[in-house]
Amino acid sequence: MNAGAAGVPQEPPSVRVTVGASFELLAALWAFLDDERHPVYEASSDLVRLEERHLGTDAVAIRHFAGGSLRLWDHVLGLALDAGGDHDIAGLFDLIETIEADALRLHLLGRWNAHILRMVSADAIEAAAAGDTKAQRSLRRASYPDEGPWQKAMRHVLRTEPEHVRGELLHILRLWHDKAFAPDADRLMPILEREAVAIRREAVRRDGLGILDHVTDGLRWAIDASLTDVLLAPSYAARPVVFYVEHRDTTLVLFPVSEESVLGDEFGPPGRLVKLVKALADEGRLKVLYALRDRELTGAEIAERLGVPRTSLWHHILILRSAGLVRATRGTGNQSTYALQEEVLPQVSELLEQFLAGEPAARLAKPLRRR
Repeated sequence: MNAGAAGVPQEPPSVRVTVGASFELLAALWAFLDDERHPVYEASSDLVRLEERHLGTDAVAIRHFAGGSLRLWDHVLGLALDAGGDHDIAGLFDLIETIEADALRLHLLGRWNAHILRMVSADAIEAAAAGDTKAQRSLRRASYPDEGPWQKAMRHVLRTEPEHVRGELLHILRLWHDKAFAPDADRLMPILEREAVAIRREAVRRDGLGILDHVTDGLRWAIDASLTDVLLAPSYAARPVVFYVEHRDTTLVLFPVSEESVLGDEFGPPGRLVKLVKALADEGRLKVLYALRDRELTGAEIAERLGVPRTSLWHHILILRSAGLVRATRGTGNQSTYALQEEVLPQVSELLEQFLAGEPAARLAKPLRRR
């Protein structure tokens, strides 16, 4: 795959669409553990109820495993990719149970994660995993040194017997599956299947970058030039956040399911209309759109113009991007720029007119998709 100056591929990547119960299991766990951004997730209140109702004291063990590092769960997502097949939960558990303990340690340290390998060599990770104390110190210094939970996770994985780590990981995943995920799986999986069917149909009309823009509402990042394969999987738990993991030669993108797939309501308004109206019904978000009316800006530039903290601005930008009103482009250096999608604004009145004029059955048969 060739990459342009901004890191965006010049040739469309190969894109496949799938539904993976193991992916959704881990996305839900990630959102549950992501305390900093709980208000952002549309399902956050559900997750809190799950903690109170189903997990009880087991929630503490889940939160404290391996320092509570979210990055470690990126690497478990890589294991879910390696499990292959239907990416089901049984396949993930079977792989964790049967993989060599030393190989599992390498996985958890990020041996096949592209983000980690940009910071430290594979040889250095392998030496650290084999017990080289100098290599271990170098690994901790090179791999997100300011990220406390990840540093704790690495120390735990490096200092604990691999078989014990395996047992801990399986215990945490089974707790989460049995008490938090399984009770709701029968409701969630049909939603994901409906979304996958809709996206596969849409993919017939678009190239790889086009379908990526479609499912992520215009979010682009610097896909590594060595990656040749993109796997798209819908997620309910992650809405409206887009998760992506670069593992081996594959980029896994967990994208938020549409409101149409969630609701399936023939009398309800189109999910896109609801999302647009909600995004516009906030003074702070209207100010962001106004700041972007004449040129693209970084998050820091928008915050400076509006005189607001970047932490609160991120929440507004995420909602605007999820509604398709703002396009985000992330180039090299992980610096994102944002632009107003002016062509989306007329859709508010168009969608409202279509909703009020249309027949319910017709709307359900041809649900309006975000563009």
